[in-house]
Amino acid sequence: MPGEDKLLHLHGVYNTLYNATTRPDFRFVVSRYFIDEWVPLLGPSLAWLIVGLRQQCFWNRRRDWCIVDKATLARETALDERTIERCLKKPFSNWFVIEVTHRYQYRTQIGKKVRDKNRYQLLLDEPLSPRHQTGLVALVRELAPAEAEPLDAALAVVEALLAMPHLTDKISNTGSIPPDLRRRSVLEVIIETIGINLANSAADERVLKLNNRCAEIYNLIVQPNKIYVGWQYFRLEWVRLLGHALAWVVIYLRRHCYWDETSGELRDTLSVYKKELAAAINQTPRNLANLMENPYASLFFTSSNPGEPANSGKEARNKPTLYRVRMVDEPLTPTDQQQVGDTLRQRLQNEYYGQNPENGQLNLFPMLDRLSNRQNFAYGQVPEKMPPGESKECRLEDDLPEKMPQHILAPIGKNAATLKDSLEIPSESEKIDQQQVQQGAAVVVKKSSALELVLDDLSVQEPARSKLLANPNLTVAKVGAWFLYAETQPNLTDPQGYVIKRLLANDPPPQDFVAFAKLDDETWSLFETTVAVLRGGQGLTPPIPPELVETFVRWADIYAGLEPTETKSLLSLAARELTKREELSSVTALPVISSDPKREQARNLWGAALTQLQRQMTKQTFDTWLKQTEVLDYHESEFVIDAKSAFAKDWLENRLIKTIEAVLSSIVGEPTRVRFALSEQISS
Repeated sequence: MPGEDKLLHLHGVYNTLYNATTRPDFRFVVSRYFIDEWVPLLGPSLAWLIVGLRQQCFWNRRRDWCIVDKATLARETALDERTIERCLKKPFSNWFVIEVTHRYQYRTQIGKKVRDKNRYQLLLDEPLSPRHQTGLVALVRELAPAEAEPLDAALAVVEALLAMPHLTDKISNTGSIPPDLRRRSVLEVIIETIGINLANSAADERVLKLNNRCAEIYNLIVQPNKIYVGWQYFRLEWVRLLGHALAWVVIYLRRHCYWDETSGELRDTLSVYKKELAAAINQTPRNLANLMENPYASLFFTSSNPGEPANSGKEARNKPTLYRVRMVDEPLTPTDQQQVGDTLRQRLQNEYYGQNPENGQLNLFPMLDRLSNRQNFAYGQVPEKMPPGESKECRLEDDLPEKMPQHILAPIGKNAATLKDSLEIPSESEKIDQQQVQQGAAVVVKKSSALELVLDDLSVQEPARSKLLANPNLTVAKVGAWFLYAETQPNLTDPQGYVIKRLLANDPPPQDFVAFAKLDDETWSLFETTVAVLRGGQGLTPPIPPELVETFVRWADIYAGLEPTETKSLLSLAARELTKREELSSVTALPVISSDPKREQARNLWGAALTQLQRQMTKQTFDTWLKQTEVLDYHESEFVIDAKSAFAKDWLENRLIKTIEAVLSSIVGEPTRVRFALSEQISS
C-alpha cells in the first residue's frame, strides 16, 4: 500500500563462481604489531589460535569474550583439541586468553555431566611485548627527574616520550627478558617504575592527564591503525593445507608488500634475508627451507636471488632473497577447484545438454570431455544443422558384419544428420573404383570401414588403433554401447580412456546398452518425449510400440531414474487414457470450424501462423507442441486453440504464448490474443 512502511530483507548475490567460493567480502584483521612482535614469541600455532578466538569475539558483537566448542575451534584453527589445550599452557598465552571457563551439560543418555562449550575471556588490544616493556622501563628510569614529586615526574616523562622521535626503536630491548614478567599497560609501567601510589592521588586531575598521555604513548608504540586485512578463505581453508608456520610466512610477506584495491597500485616484491624471515615466524633457517618445499607455497609467492634467474637453484650467501608475492586474490584450494569445475560442467550441461528452454524436454545425456553427443561414437564430424529437405541415410556399410534388428537401417545416433558428399560412405565396389591408383604395374587399394571412422573420431592412437581393428569381434554397436555406459558413470574422470581400455580387453558391454546403441534417432526422441509426458501424467501420442516397451522400461530406469514398475504402470495408464480419448472422439464430434467464412478465414490465418512458427523453432518442438493444434473459435481478435492435452496446454501457456501472439498479430494486422483450451472442455 502507498505510504506503508515495509521491512525489506536484501541478500547479496556473487557475480562469479570464484567470488561465491572465496567470499572476498569476509575478512579477518591482524595488527602489524601482532605480526612483528608477538608471532615470533607465541609461535605459529598459538598465534593462529588467538586470531581464531578473536574472530569468534568479533562475531559475538565485538565483545571481549566468546563461547565456542572445541570442535568448531579446532576446525577453524586447523588444530586438534589436545593441541589447543597445550597451546593455552604455553608462555604468554595468558596475556591474550585471560580466562577459560569450562561449561558442563548433563547428558541423560549416560547419566552424568560432560564438558560442553568453553567460555574464553580475551584481551582484544595488543599488550606491550616483553622487549618493549623492559625497554620502556629503562627509558623511564633514565628520563625521570630525581628530586621531583612522583606525579610531576611521571608527567615530565610522558611528555618527553611523546616528543621523542622513533620511540619504538628506542624501547626495543635486545637484552634478556625477566622470567617473572607479567602483562602491563604503559600506565602501569610508568607508575611502578617511578613509584606512584594512585590510592592517595585518585582525585588528582594530574592522574587523568597522565592516563590520557599514556594512551597516546601506547598508540605510538602499537600503532593499532596499522593492520593487515586478509580473506577468511585463507584462514579457514589454506592454513590447514599450508601449515601454521608457512601460513605466517605468507602473512609476513604480504604485510611488507602493498596493494591498493581502489587505485590498483601494487608493490608485490620484497627482499629479505632468510634468517630474518625464519626468526619472524619463530623458526630456524633449516625449518624454513623445509617449509618452502610445500607444493602449495608457489601459489602464494616465488623466490629468487637478485641478479639470478628465479629457478637457477643457486643459494647465494649473505644476500637477501627476492620474493614475489601474490597480493590481489587467493588461489582456490584443490577441493574447491574440483567443486568449481564440477559446477561449471553442470551449468554447461544444463545450458547445452539439460532442459531445452523451447520444448521443456530433458536431454538425458551428460556432457563428456570429448563427446558432445552420441553421434561421435559412430560417425565423423557432422554438421550441427541438417540441410533442409535432405533425407537421412544410414551411415553403415551394406556389408557390415553386424547382427542388428531390422530398424537399424534407420539413422543411428541421437543427433544423426546427413553426411556431406565428401563424408558419405560409398559401397565396397565404389570405394575400390574410386581409390585404385595406377602407378605403373602396381595398384594400391585403400579400404575404409565404419569402424575406422569411429576410431578416428575417438582419436585412438597407435598401437591401440591397430589392435582394435584387428579384433574380429569388435563392432560399431559394441563401441557405442560402451560409450553409452560410460556416460552414465559420473565418477569416471576419463570416460574415453575407460572405453578404450574395455575395448582392448574385449570385454562385452552390458546388454541393455547394446540395445540402446542400436536404437535410431526417432526412437530416442520418442523415448525422451515419452518420459516428459509420463511425468506430466498425460496420454501418449504416439504410444510406445509393443516390441520396444521392455527396452523403454530399461532405458527410463537408467537415463530418467524411473522405477520399472512405475514406468509400466504409467504406460498402461497412459494407454488406457489414450483409448478413452479415441472412444470419446469417435462418439462426440469435435467442434470443427464450420463453413462460416469468418471461421474459415481464422483457420487460414492459423495455418499461416503455423508456417511462420515452424521456421522459428526446431522441428522437434513444432511437431511436439504445435503441429496437431486446431482453431476452436475466433471472436473479437481472440483465437481459441485446441492444445490436445492438459500438459501441452500448460506448456504452451508458459513457454510459447507470447511468440504465437506476436506472429498472429503480424499476420492479422492488429493486436491478437491467443487462448489455449481442450476440445472436451469446449464441447461440454
